[in-house]
Parts: sequence; structure tokens; C-alpha cells
Amino acid sequence: MAALSEDIDDVVIREVAQDVWSISRPFTIWKFVPVGGHSVAIKLKSGHVWLFAWTPLTDLTRSKIAELGEVKYIIAPNPFHYYFLKSYRDAFPDALVIEVDVLNTKLAVAGWQLDAVITAEAPMTSFGFEDEIEHWPQESGHGLLS
Repeated sequence: MAALSEDIDDVVIREVAQDVWSISRPFTIWKFVPVGGHSVAIKLKSGHVWLFAWTPLTDLTRSKIAELGEVKYIIAPNPFHYYFLKSYRDAFPDALVIEVDVLNTKLAVAGWQLDAVITAEAPMTSFGFEDEIEHWPQESGHGLLS
């Protein structure tokens, strides 16, 4: 796994539509490759928060997400971009962490598992947010499109 640098500390959090928040944060890998991530937090009609997590979890990010409401769902971007997922799970332990089942194999090495998975056998499993957020597994089985 790539080493991340904490030398870039610009977090941009903005409401891009009613109850839809964009969280962007640049970071570097291997201390010299500038990249970045983009997370999305959506406040559902129930008042709960649905979170697509793919940025480092900073104090500012955690505070803003908590301000929106109780995080009920954390969605991993895909089985390749899950580096920050555990920090979100630790920060919001009551949330359901969801992704395609192949990610569980990788997480087992790190000593933890997803709370719920989408599988080829049950690609349209219902979790309770589907009336507000359309999602489906990619045909390749490599993540959720949201």
C-alpha cells in the first residue's frame, strides 16, 4: 500500500445541491505523487447520512459529517480505493459499511470485514436508502456506481 503524505491539508467541503455535500481533499502518495479524493455525504429524508468515503478523514471532515446527522451508511468506492474506509468506520461505528464482496478478501488481511456486501448472486440487495439513491454493482463486479 502506498504511503500517504499529510503535507497537503486543504479540505474543500461544500453543499452542491440541497442536502448533498462534496468533500474534496488533495493528498500525495509515496510523498511525491499529488492525487486527491472526493467523498460525498447525502442527508436522507430520514435525517440519516449516506456517505461515499474516499478522502482522508480529517477533524474538519468528521465534524461536518457529524453536523449533518447520524451516519447510517458508508459506501466504499470500490475494491481498489478503500484506503480511508477504516477511519470512517472507526469514526462512525454504528454505520453500515457496504461494498461488493471482493473487498472483504482484502479487508480480512487487515483484520476486519464489511458489514454488508453486494454479490453477483444478490446484486440488488436492499439496505434502506434505495428510494433516494440509485446504485448498482458494476458489471465487472468492481464496485458500486452511485
